[in-house]
Amino acid sequence: MVAELDGVIMGSAGLFPIGTGARTRHNAMFGIAVHPDVQGCGVGDALLGAIVTHADGWLGLQRVELDVFVDNDRARVLYERHGFVLEGRARMTAMRRGTYVDSFAMARLRP
Repeated sequence: MVAELDGVIMGSAGLFPIGTGARTRHNAMFGIAVHPDVQGCGVGDALLGAIVTHADGWLGLQRVELDVFVDNDRARVLYERHGFVLEGRARMTAMRRGTYVDSFAMARLRP
C-alpha cells in the first residue's frame, strides 16, 4: 500500500509471507516506511490501519509480526495502538551510523 500527496509517495507499507507451508501460512511480516516530512501527521497510522484491516478481513492472517529499533519510541507507540505487543529483544541486529543497534520483536495476534 502507498500513501500519496500531490502525486508524490509519502509512505508505503506491506505484508510479506513467512514461509509457504501449511505451518506458517497464517503468519506474515509487516514493513512500513514514512517520508520524514510527514512523520507524525497520521500517514503511518492510516497505512497501519489499512494493513491490519487487510490482514484480518481479506487474508485471514492470525499473526502479523515486525521488528523495530529499540530507540524508535514513536513507531513502537503506533504499533501498540494497533494491537502489537512486545515479544522480545534481539541484540546487534543492524548497523546504523557505524554502531550496532538492537531491535524489538513485536507481533499482533488476530482478535
